[in-house]
Amino acid sequence: VEQKTAKEENQDWNKEDYNELIKRMEEQIPKNDTKSFTKRAELLDWNLVKFGDHSVEECQEKWKIMRSKVRHFRLLSEVLQDAKVWAEKPWSAPFSKKKTRHPEQPPRPLSSFMLFYMDKKDKIIKKHPSLKLTDISRIIGEKYK
Repeated sequence: VEQKTAKEENQDWNKEDYNELIKRMEEQIPKNDTKSFTKRAELLDWNLVKFGDHSVEECQEKWKIMRSKVRHFRLLSEVLQDAKVWAEKPWSAPFSKKKTRHPEQPPRPLSSFMLFYMDKKDKIIKKHPSLKLTDISRIIGEKYK
């Protein structure tokens, strides 16, 4: 029996597979659902959710991965809407340690040192045009302290 790593197993699933899983889960949600998404997901009939050659356990595992990438503490139908967005453009890969930025995330503001550095750099370059950038940075760092 050949065992797959988590990364290889994730590559078996494409966008259409994730969307099919979400669609089948949505079909199992009652109209006037009031249970938390974790409780409702436990109560789903996963035999009706499974599809193709994907087992119940595999579908549940993929759901756990998607669930970890979306906001919590809501109804399952609301969480599945976020999961649809994640399936279309996953701005955070499930098995990647590197965090990718959300497309709408604003850039971080500059630190107080960087603002000070940008303000002083041009003045020091005009006074000492022969200095290297590392020396200029050292001088500004000493002034900042």
